[in-house]
Amino acid sequence: MFTARRFENLLEIQELLRAGRYPFGHFRTIKIVQPKPRLISAAPYPDRVVHHALINIIGPLFERKFIRDSYANQVGKGTHAALDRCTYYARRYRYVWQ
Repeated sequence: MFTARRFENLLEIQELLRAGRYPFGHFRTIKIVQPKPRLISAAPYPDRVVHHALINIIGPLFERKFIRDSYANQVGKGTHAALDRCTYYARRYRYVWQ
């Protein structure tokens, strides 16, 4: 539905954000059971459009300030990269300080 009126919806979101009146919606919670039981919270679609637009602008500014070993929600990083780095340290050092 959003895509059918994409141009109008984006203009409306832009106007509301500029006026400081954007009404963030309510997250809906979904229970997923595969591969393991967990709850997923999903923002309304227009909110996700706003989230992506913001992260495209401010994401690089924040990422420059992160330490090298910060992996969550970053392009080119993630669980596998974090595990590789952890394995590297585990093989290199005998002890770990938590």
